[in-house]
Amino acid sequence: MNKVIATQPMRWDAYYIRAAISLQLGRPHQQVMDDFSRARALEPNTPTFCMQEAALWLDHAPLQALPALREAIRRDPRNAADYYRQIADNIHRFPDLREPLRSMAEDPKLRLLYLERVSGSDFQTAAGAARQPSQSRQLHTIRSCPSLSFGTAGVTRISSSVNFRTIPTGAPADGSCWADTGWRREVSRRL
Repeated sequence: MNKVIATQPMRWDAYYIRAAISLQLGRPHQQVMDDFSRARALEPNTPTFCMQEAALWLDHAPLQALPALREAIRRDPRNAADYYRQIADNIHRFPDLREPLRSMAEDPKLRLLYLERVSGSDFQTAAGAARQPSQSRQLHTIRSCPSLSFGTAGVTRISSSVNFRTIPTGAPADGSCWADTGWRREVSRRL
């Protein structure tokens, strides 16, 4: 691999293969991380090899799998839950992954995946954090809405005590009922 890298230094796959082999041979982790980093820098789009890297790290230094996981999620956020699940399924084998994975699970889908895999105090800690709104999200409080209707399927919920605690940014600034105004505006825009 060293000869290939010497003659073709822009081949990301050569760095990746050298890193994988070095990791299996027990070479210093810093050398392996450097090669994996070079491979990711030279191939900035594909999330697949990032997840393969993460899987390789699990058997040698499980916490080193997390940067590769983050990179895969950054490259392909639509499949974040699948990538996260692949690493989170190893929480029981590698307890050191619990805290970093909990911290990573800011998205509700990822938080749910985390909660499915932990119990006891880990579950309580994560569930408590899930109830706290993230400071990075802008949420608005609105008043109760007497009626909420969902599409044309005929599903309607009518209640005078419907209370929406939080809704995404974009709620009516005048404080009117978001369900009454927001959905109607969205439907009329799409028609």
